[in-house]
Amino acid sequence: MIWLERSTSRLGPFADAARAFSAWRHPAGFPPGPEGVRALVRELDAFVHDLDAPEEDEDRFLEGAGALLAALLIAHLPESRHVEREGRHALRLGRWGFFDPFMAIDAALDAESPAESLARALRRAEAEARGEGSMAQALGLFEELLECIRPDLTLIDAFAASLRLGDNIELDISSAMAAASGDEGDLESALSRLIGLIPGGEDAQNAFEWPHARPRLLPRIVSADFLEELDSARPDAPPERRLYRRPLAGDLRLALVLAYPDRARFVRLEELECWGVPEVEVEGAYLAHLARLSRDARFDAVESPEGVMIVARSGDALDSARIVLPGLYGVLAAELTPPFAVAVPHRDSLLAVSGADPEMWRMLARRAREEHARAPHGISPNIFELSRRGPRQWSFSAA
Repeated sequence: MIWLERSTSRLGPFADAARAFSAWRHPAGFPPGPEGVRALVRELDAFVHDLDAPEEDEDRFLEGAGALLAALLIAHLPESRHVEREGRHALRLGRWGFFDPFMAIDAALDAESPAESLARALRRAEAEARGEGSMAQALGLFEELLECIRPDLTLIDAFAASLRLGDNIELDISSAMAAASGDEGDLESALSRLIGLIPGGEDAQNAFEWPHARPRLLPRIVSADFLEELDSARPDAPPERRLYRRPLAGDLRLALVLAYPDRARFVRLEELECWGVPEVEVEGAYLAHLARLSRDARFDAVESPEGVMIVARSGDALDSARIVLPGLYGVLAAELTPPFAVAVPHRDSLLAVSGADPEMWRMLARRAREEHARAPHGISPNIFELSRRGPRQWSFSAA
């Protein structure tokens, strides 16, 4: 199915599941577009009326048909892609639209008319992609209200009604949506009340004062793609409302967070401007804070047949950020021979090996890719060289 291959980069695990379903139920391959949907409906009808189908085939059919439906939608809707959280897979449609293809297939299998049920689901998906679906509208309204009520916070990510505004700032708006029962005014009131309950409102204005921010500053390593996605979600936002960032190495970017006992949230450029201090002073503050929190950081030397790998296992959500600590080079030098190859596949991971051995850094590269692929909020699948001046792009030959 050539049409499926063209969308593979946005399909994630849906691609392989859709191929497997096609090989099982329709070896000639499903066509794209409306013809593909009609072919899927025929398979739904056939499966529903197959009284001899083994019971264990139900989960197999649901998984495969859901993946194929996702693939058909992704091929049809340019601004769509696979999203995953805690083992649950779905589609992001447009900016904040959301669609669960497996729920749509499950409902069609139970419906008197699978074709009509699937048609309704597809209309919902297209509405979400246009920003007119219930989830897309609720999240758009939530983002507007958040900017007015809590301008210090940013809607970082959403998986249906489950929202993430920063470290340990997560909330679910499903109850507010249910209470509103589709009435826009009620929804606005319900979401406003929910935002008012988010901890830290009393600190919002203080965050623009340097004495308040300085002892709470910490670095956060993020990917360039993460920042690009946030920026593209709000193309009309003034530049000062965007998150602070600076290039670090390759696809790594250094952002900043303000850490509180029960939460942490990203720093905006406008806050940096209000602090009115040189950037070198900001850097000194977050490095000093991170160094204090790293006195008991755990770095284990793990033996393998190929050699030693250093694995950060502090468990405090700061291990990836430690790649910017000036003292990290010395910590690695106690166990490894330079040059040092390092990786930060996700927030809670920092890995290092001696880059002098090609087998070791290739092994590190494989592990970094695997950890990054499994992480809900990955940073980078790439490896980097750690010099005394910090990380930089890995430039050693793969030969």
